[in-house]
Amino acid sequence: MQKISYEGTGYYIFDRKLEGRKLDGLWLRGIVSENEDMERVTAVVHISLIALPVLLVMAVFGGYSVAKRMLRPVNQITEAAAQISQGSDLQKRIALGRGGDELHQLAAVFDDMFARLEAAFQTERRFTSDASHELRTPMAVIMAQCEYILSETRSVEEYEEAFYVIQRQGRKMSRLIDDMLVFTRMEQKNESYPKESLNLSELIEDICQDMALLRDKEITLTWELEPDIFFEGNRLLITRLLTNLISNAYRYGNQNGSIFVGLNQKEKILITVKDNGIGISKEQQKKIFERFYRADVSRTLEGSGLGLAMVREIVQFHGGEIMVSSESDKGSIFTVSLPVLKSI
Repeated sequence: MQKISYEGTGYYIFDRKLEGRKLDGLWLRGIVSENEDMERVTAVVHISLIALPVLLVMAVFGGYSVAKRMLRPVNQITEAAAQISQGSDLQKRIALGRGGDELHQLAAVFDDMFARLEAAFQTERRFTSDASHELRTPMAVIMAQCEYILSETRSVEEYEEAFYVIQRQGRKMSRLIDDMLVFTRMEQKNESYPKESLNLSELIEDICQDMALLRDKEITLTWELEPDIFFEGNRLLITRLLTNLISNAYRYGNQNGSIFVGLNQKEKILITVKDNGIGISKEQQKKIFERFYRADVSRTLEGSGLGLAMVREIVQFHGGEIMVSSESDKGSIFTVSLPVLKSI
């Protein structure tokens, strides 16, 4: 392209030869202002001087707003953790709502952790409350017996009687503490009671053979077990479950009565303990699985009121259910339903 400038006019003439299809041999001639490019540059500079500060301010405020919004979940997490650590509100949750980013996932993990902490604290409080309530009476009896035998010189027979009372109350306290520790461990879902493959038929037969030797009140214990029924569970807890049910049948059975234990598998594994004892009224059937509940008729019998409550806890620990069918003066039938988790 050829440029021809005319000094003093502010303009220049340009010639340009066009090339391309059907353009060969054509020339383009025009006149352009020499200041036009400078005017464009000046205009761009003026616009930039005005726009750049505005854009900078908008960027600062926009970045601050975005950062504040992004850090809001972090502040919520910090605040909730602080309240939990101070122990002022164990029910506090972050509750960010739905979201798939890393902060929402972190908040969900923290909420789950807070829920587990609350459950652990509730379990500890319940254990402390139950222990203090149930241990108050045996401790009072032991203290009274100690004060009695130390107040003055007693006969050998009186000393022996006092020691028997103290021993009996000590055994009751030991049994209570042991039972409540089992409750606590099961509620916390820890690894204290690992599960394994059990041959329920053989396990229950061994338990029945041992329990049949008691012959308390001349009660006869019989059993009918379907062979080779396997279950994924904890041997100690299953043993305790059945022992508690049979012991309960002995405790509330009639003289020369009978106890029957059955085991069979259909859609579920069914363990049945049937007796012809004093039975349970309909009103009491709703409460017998509550902790420390004892019917009026059982107040004179030795027991902590934790036997059937522990049975239900063990059944639920293994994902099963327990039902009772009973009539006063006719006996009771306890049926434990367990899921078929493993079959060999």
